[in-house]
Amino acid sequence: MKICFGFIFSLISCVIYAQEIHLSNASKTNENNDTRLYRILAVDSSATALATIEINGILEDETLAFEKFYKKAKLVGANAYTYTPNLDLDGNPVPSLHKEIKLYYQAHPVISYNQFSVFNSSRAVNIIINGKKVALSPRTYLCREIKPEEDNYISTKKFLGSRLNLHYKKEQPALYYQVLPAGIRADNSNISGGLIIKSGDLISLEKSYADFLTLFYREVSPSN
Repeated sequence: MKICFGFIFSLISCVIYAQEIHLSNASKTNENNDTRLYRILAVDSSATALATIEINGILEDETLAFEKFYKKAKLVGANAYTYTPNLDLDGNPVPSLHKEIKLYYQAHPVISYNQFSVFNSSRAVNIIINGKKVALSPRTYLCREIKPEEDNYISTKKFLGSRLNLHYKKEQPALYYQVLPAGIRADNSNISGGLIIKSGDLISLEKSYADFLTLFYREVSPSN
């Protein structure tokens, strides 16, 4: 009886917390061939508000969730979006099972140059960045500048693990990487955006996919 009750409770929990992604409040559409879908901090005068995407529940399959998010955003022609999380008394984002994402078409979404971000998904890891050890908890990421005077690199410290050397270049778009747990490898996404390069236990992420992860990952200081 206890086993049966536990199974039913588990099933109900899965139904309640399973992630759902809905398009709502679609006021306009914008026909375009722009494959980008970037998170922006603010909209400019060229931005057109299009719709809202509501995300409910726990993020489980990141690639599948991004695919759904991307396809729904492209139904209205969005290439940019904003999300403003609730903050605690110290000004830190508060995790939420409900997110409202505002979709826009913006002629020139702002991008960053000469910086890199490293995302960690499932388990705590230690990596080396420019000779310094950095601890990353699950579902966290960090962002750091690529400076011309520094020997910029990322290493996973593992035997036969990855080491990526990063070089400063004028107007080089930001770079995004994810640490893979042992035994897991990435599949290429069949839509624009996603996991695109495999290099040992570090993979390169396309910006649209990386921006999506920032909705669920907590940013940490490189000094942590």
